Amino acid sequence: MGGMIGYIGGATVLRPYMRRLILNDIGPTICPDAIARIIATFEKPLLVDTMMEMEAKYTPYYKNNFGIQDDAYIRFLVQAGSRRTPEGKWTSHFDPKIVDMLRTKFNTGTDDMDDPWTLYDSLSCPVLTIRGANSDLLSEASLQKMAASGPKCKTVVFQNVGHAPAMNTPEQIDVVMKFFS
Repeated sequence: MGGMIGYIGGATVLRPYMRRLILNDIGPTICPDAIARIIATFEKPLLVDTMMEMEAKYTPYYKNNFGIQDDAYIRFLVQAGSRRTPEGKWTSHFDPKIVDMLRTKFNTGTDDMDDPWTLYDSLSCPVLTIRGANSDLLSEASLQKMAASGPKCKTVVFQNVGHAPAMNTPEQIDVVMKFFS
């Protein structure tokens, strides 16, 4: 969602202020199956008895989608993204309205914004688009179109990662640092 906000803002009200933009596994065309996967994962918040159950549920998600393989880091992310209910159970800690927005915008076709490609094409700052090689959200075809149109973004693809690279490895951090330097 941050990437969408970034390129929409960079094409409109933030244009005078935006010097560079990184899009992390997002673009003007989003694969509907990926949105359905995200909705299915989060539409019914997990409710479990123990933190170990939370970790067991979300470890494959972090490993397969974000490419995070460090179990201690995954444990940290799961703990940071969880909360206790008043009844003492564990659940995910996120704004459920995000799922509502995804369901409304992508499942019903409701769209109150300008054409995403027109917005992307009007970006005037340098853009770096990062893609996870196994991403189901940003296709290789969309990435290539982004590199050839509008701001003609630079592209980087990280192997063994889906949607989206966590940007937490030295290789990933180095790409960001070089782009902003």
